[in-house]
Formats: sequence, C-alpha cells, structure tokens
Amino acid sequence: MLHFPFYEETLETDALAPSAYLRLRRESAGLSVREAAARLAPTNNNLDRAMSLIQRLETPGRKALFRSTIGDLARAFPLDPAVYWQLADEPAERHPRICRSCGCSQQDACVCEDCAPAARPLDRLAVLTGLAAFALIPGRALFHLLIGATS
Repeated sequence: MLHFPFYEETLETDALAPSAYLRLRRESAGLSVREAAARLAPTNNNLDRAMSLIQRLETPGRKALFRSTIGDLARAFPLDPAVYWQLADEPAERHPRICRSCGCSQQDACVCEDCAPAARPLDRLAVLTGLAAFALIPGRALFHLLIGATS
C-alpha cells in the first residue's frame, strides 16, 4: 500500500533513504544498535550478527533483501514496513513525507516535538482525506468522526 504524503508544513520533502528511515525509527525508540540487536537476536550468541545486520541496513545505499528482515526489525522497534519498502522500491515522488527528527509518517506514532503538535490534530482528517471519505459520509456523521464523538 502506498502511503499518501501528509503534514506538508512540518515534514521534510526531500527523498529519504530506507537506511536513514531505519536509523531514525531506532533512535526515536531510544535504542542503540546493541539494544535493538538484543531485541532481534534470540540468544546472546546471535547478538553480534544482529548488530552487524542493523549496521549494514543503516548504511547509506543498502537495503534489505527480504521483507521478513524488515518485519523482524518492526518487532524490535516501531517502524512501518510498508513505508520502508516504499522508500526502497518507489521513485522519490511517490515517497511518503517523513519527519527528519523521529522518522514518523502518517502510519507511525510521532514521538518528537517537531511534528507532534501539528500532526496529532490532523490524523483523523488526514486519513479521511486520503480515502476521499468526505464524499461518502454525511455532514453530521463526519463532524462526529473528526472530533471523536459518538452519535
């Protein structure tokens, strides 16, 4: 699924490499490479291999060979595999907008002060706009959906 670019006023527009996205998401989770590797490695015997894998994937110009690798990383720290693969496989004009402070997109929870105030109130509106739901929802129901109220 391609993610629509939201929050233009708060997020960078330049292309972001998938390696940089992984680094931003790991760092925003407050994890060092070693700590992330410990979450990834089933035993301490595999810790060095896991550290090496993370370091390679965070090296500019490198990308994962297998989708399962990114799925495993998503269990070690918060990231959206769909965003990663969009950055890796799609041309730059189809990349989602991503915060350069924490790596959030419209699919990732924001954890930084640079984009959180602007992004949080727009979340429901952005999803509805991206789905073109305004045309499908009557005015009152849309209002209640946007403010989180129930009818």
